[in-house]
Amino acid sequence: MKIINELENILISLKSIDENNFELNFYPLKNRMIQLKEEIIQLEKSQFLEQNPEINEKIDYTSKLISEEYDNKIKIWTKKLSQISEMLISSSNKKKILSYMR
Repeated sequence: MKIINELENILISLKSIDENNFELNFYPLKNRMIQLKEEIIQLEKSQFLEQNPEINEKIDYTSKLISEEYDNKIKIWTKKLSQISEMLISSSNKKKILSYMR
């Protein structure tokens, strides 16, 4: 099914996001996820997913994987930002110490 393929492609693309391609890839993926969510809502309203539990399970499973990968990316970026912040604070403190020493 097209939606499942799209979800799997999003998952693959999300896994490949790094600091070099974040700006280029993240926002289009996010927009595509929003579009797919709307399509899934329409399938739910038409009771298609109720009538096709295997497809529903696959969509749920892949959606959970996407959510987990997204959470992992956020944790990684938060950790990197924290490390950079610590480095900046340390650098600032060193500059202050050097200025006091003069």
